[in-house]
Amino acid sequence: MSGVASGTPPAPEAMAQPPVGTFVRLRWAITMATIRRSVWQLVGFIVTLIIAASCIGGALVGGIVLGMQTDPLVGVVLRIAVPLAGAFAILLAVIIQLMIVGENSTMTPDNFAIYGIDDRRLTTGLVAAGLAGPTGLTFLACLLAFAPAYAHFGAASVAAAVLAAFVVIATAMLCSKALLSLFGVLVRSQAGKNMFYIVMMVVIILLAEAPSMMMASLDTAGAAIDVHHMAQASSVVGWTPLGAPFMLPFDAADGAWGAFAAHLLIAGATCAVCWWLTMWCLHYARTHDAAVSGGKAEKGLGMFTRMPDSPSGAVTARLLCMLRRDPRQSVMFVMPLLIVFIFAFMGRQIGDWYVWTGMIVSCMMFAIAEANGLGYDGRGFAMEVICGVRAVDDRRGRARAYVLVATLSIIVLFVISMACSGFWRTPAGWLQGLTIGVCGWSWTLATIGVAEAMNPVFMYPTPSLEKPFSTPQGRGAAQMFIPLLQMLLFVAVMIPTVGVIAGLGFGGAFDRWYPVLIPVALANGVGVLWLGTWLGAKLLERRKLKVLDTLDGFAALQQ
Repeated sequence: MSGVASGTPPAPEAMAQPPVGTFVRLRWAITMATIRRSVWQLVGFIVTLIIAASCIGGALVGGIVLGMQTDPLVGVVLRIAVPLAGAFAILLAVIIQLMIVGENSTMTPDNFAIYGIDDRRLTTGLVAAGLAGPTGLTFLACLLAFAPAYAHFGAASVAAAVLAAFVVIATAMLCSKALLSLFGVLVRSQAGKNMFYIVMMVVIILLAEAPSMMMASLDTAGAAIDVHHMAQASSVVGWTPLGAPFMLPFDAADGAWGAFAAHLLIAGATCAVCWWLTMWCLHYARTHDAAVSGGKAEKGLGMFTRMPDSPSGAVTARLLCMLRRDPRQSVMFVMPLLIVFIFAFMGRQIGDWYVWTGMIVSCMMFAIAEANGLGYDGRGFAMEVICGVRAVDDRRGRARAYVLVATLSIIVLFVISMACSGFWRTPAGWLQGLTIGVCGWSWTLATIGVAEAMNPVFMYPTPSLEKPFSTPQGRGAAQMFIPLLQMLLFVAVMIPTVGVIAGLGFGGAFDRWYPVLIPVALANGVGVLWLGTWLGAKLLERRKLKVLDTLDGFAALQQ
């Protein structure tokens, strides 16, 4: 007390540390404040609550139905499916958390740096806040609701399933926190973050498509699933850190308490290691300066010398330079290539033509980022307003950039599709491939037109360029519904072409007259592109100041 009375500040280790419950209360206070921010936030929260309640109700019904079954085959399926599916779900959730969700923009260690909270207390508090958050509690409730599925194994198995639910959530949360912290330490440069972001997106797509690719291969080959081998695989996965918690109910059912203790020990050790790794990364980040991101110097004016000497050409050059350095958007140009390769692999079992389905689906993806292009631009758009760039020049410049990139990408996809499908062998195959390729390119043109008309009006927050793994706090309803609206419009604009396809099909003339789709699709795509660019220019000219104000708000959310 004498030190305080004399005005001497207390030593850091003597400062009062907040209890862990403070972090939990803070997390929920931020969540409730976000809900009260606007009516759309409240609507989004209600929709999310309904979805969460439906998931919990579905898990409860499924658990009760399975628990009432007396067929031994049900028990065999559970023993095989639960460890495999559970470990895969945790792995996918951790990767998605790392790639898409990232660290919450508010409950991050950086925001607590000025409060003098020690590493151990801060790590524990942030982990507890994550476990007690809406997502953690929802998944915990789903696992608890599913516990009756083990009823025919006995009461001990149900009790072990309840314990396993808490262990699973703790394992998933701590693994996620550890990986987020570790990659935040290891991937320091901007170039490394960009490359890692793209690689992780590729991994997510491959993991998401792996089950369907495997099932398609098995179904086509007529191969029967070997239950014995599947059981062995399940047992092996059960001894891994991600699969061990799911083995607890089955160990209790068999009375194998030694295996029960071993699986529990593996899960506990995994949580302890992840907690220690998270704390170490926090300490390392606090005691080491971030690496300065280096960049390759561009000789001359670079892209600006390759574009027309006009305001719209300058807009095109600026956007192309940004796309090359922005992993949040450049990844959208990698996904179509990956999707075509996936469809080509599946086409080996389904049919050579299947690769063209992948190309058509990919053509819709090039304009996904541009549909929120001003949101990705952020305050950089203010430069155009200050320089007096006309809205029509902005729309033309942005459309030109995406048309150039998408056209080059579609040419590559067309060559891959022709090679994989074998259409290049005959003149009829070339005509079919050319028709599909032109239809896909026209669809891309139409989606770009839709994007140019939408992004001055429908915007939602994006992660900052420096932290592409973070999630801006707030406006959750907009982040959920606006991309869905974009996708619906992307499909709707090609209704004229689809109508001609349907007419030819119902008239029985498709095989002879399908080349007529080339001029029809081109007219459809070019028309929507022109109309969307014109409408987008009108809307942007009228809403420039409103757009700037909105982008300032988005920039505040990224801090």
